[in-house]
Amino acid sequence: MSPRVHSLILCNAFVDTTVFRQTSSAPAFWMMPALVLKKMVMGNFERGLVDADIADSIDFMVESLDQLGQQELASRLTLNCMNSYVEPQSLEGIDVTVIDVYDNCAISQAVKEEVYKCYPHARRAHLKTGGDFPYLSRADEVNVYIQIHLQQSSHTRYSARNPTEEVPSATMEGDTQFPDVPPGAAAAAALAPHKEVTI
Repeated sequence: MSPRVHSLILCNAFVDTTVFRQTSSAPAFWMMPALVLKKMVMGNFERGLVDADIADSIDFMVESLDQLGQQELASRLTLNCMNSYVEPQSLEGIDVTVIDVYDNCAISQAVKEEVYKCYPHARRAHLKTGGDFPYLSRADEVNVYIQIHLQQSSHTRYSARNPTEEVPSATMEGDTQFPDVPPGAAAAAALAPHKEVTI
């Protein structure tokens, strides 16, 4: 178990940087103009017809990208694309929730399957739609999954709650009740290891 990480929530994740096919060019990113680097990133964004929330999430990310300078963007892309992979044995004993989407996104199904293999005991949470940035376009649904994930640590020193806050309790049937969450969503998202849940 890692001394610094108690749990992980992975959203549209990958475990091997070779999926981006940029490992050979990554060492040269520091020399490339910001415009070239931004085009590399934006080339992966969804260009077809999408719903308003997904379109807004893409617009937000494009605006955020425009605010990055060349050095910061180059360093982030280098970190993202240098030849590297996750060593899951370093994360044994850590609670993991994997959130992904069923619609089009930059992460292929093969890449998702590799994530599932790397974290065989992870809880899986699926969204029917959400695009590349479901934490922006489907924030309410993702927040339900985050609350459920954090519930695992609610009675430990790792709890994300204020010590004076009341911790929601689970019912006899195992459905966790959360404040400000629709009861149907909480029941549907009662994640268990190896259980796949879709909202």
